[in-house]
Amino acid sequence: MTTGSCYCGKIKIEFTGEPERKAICHCSNCRHYTGSMFSNNYVIPSDRFKVFGDPKEISKIADSGKLIVNCFCGDCGTTMYRWGDAFGGKEGMRIIQSGILDDKNIIDDFRPDLEMFTEDRVKWIVVIDGLAQHEKMPQS
Repeated sequence: MTTGSCYCGKIKIEFTGEPERKAICHCSNCRHYTGSMFSNNYVIPSDRFKVFGDPKEISKIADSGKLIVNCFCGDCGTTMYRWGDAFGGKEGMRIIQSGILDDKNIIDDFRPDLEMFTEDRVKWIVVIDGLAQHEKMPQS
């Protein structure tokens, strides 16, 4: 069982098994909601994902042109996970931010397997050898 939490600890998540996908994203939405140059995401089917607490949600149309819903702690503001039309809707996949995981060793073990929105990657970020590269969001 993999666990994670927000900065203040009021929202917690857990999931079982390995992520379906481990992706770095450079889109403008990810830059804005992480406050960083990219996001490191773990894609987990919703039937292997649980949330404890009552996260707040904010929706918008993402760079992919589809609805995306960001779920975050209303107290400390930590972005926890996302879901959206590109990932099967509310009952589909959960896109978890790797930085909320409690065990750094799990983050080490879940090495990214692709980068997307690479056309938006800042020029000084080092490309990780062996990652599939996609200028936009991959279709599958």
